[in-house]
Amino acid sequence: AGVDWESLPVDARAAAKLLVLDTLVCIVAGTAVEPRTSRLTAAMLRTAGVGRSAVAGEAERMDAATAAALNSEFGGALSAQESLFFSHTANLHLATALAVAEQEGRSGVDVLEAFVAGFEVSGALHLARRPPLPPQTPVAEFQPSRNEYMTIGAAVAAAVALGEDEATVAHALSIAAALAPGDGGKVAPLAVVGHCDYPSMGRGG
Repeated sequence: AGVDWESLPVDARAAAKLLVLDTLVCIVAGTAVEPRTSRLTAAMLRTAGVGRSAVAGEAERMDAATAAALNSEFGGALSAQESLFFSHTANLHLATALAVAEQEGRSGVDVLEAFVAGFEVSGALHLARRPPLPPQTPVAEFQPSRNEYMTIGAAVAAAVALGEDEATVAHALSIAAALAPGDGGKVAPLAVVGHCDYPSMGRGG
């Protein structure tokens, strides 16, 4: 879907690998946050299906949706994951990429490509909605981000991990934009873009 790991700049690949490792550490560390972890896991396991996707701290593998949800929540439990101007999206995109790739038997490179695609889409939407303030800006002036665009990035990550073509990725982006929680009025117009002549919106750049 327009994302080729070997074609990415060397520094971008190095940064992506470092971010993946950092996020994995956050996911594992997040499993120790109690009672949040045990209560959330127990609730999710009631409806979990059989699958091939791993969940941190669990011996049994399960369906991709459950695995992605749990690992993403673990990754954000300590609020220690990356922060692109307070966006905190890496845990969702990595959890999604990993869960889908494991379920479908995809490779590690597929995971990296899916992660980069989702992270870049979310990052672009985040910065478009709230451009960075000058370096000297007091922290108090930074407003909490409304992260409905994370849903869009996660949809892109899942579609890329599945190896879908550009048209399918664009449709996934469009559906996610239309259904994203939060301030949908500022995100929903992307649904129109997704169904027009802009399949490159799903390319991760």
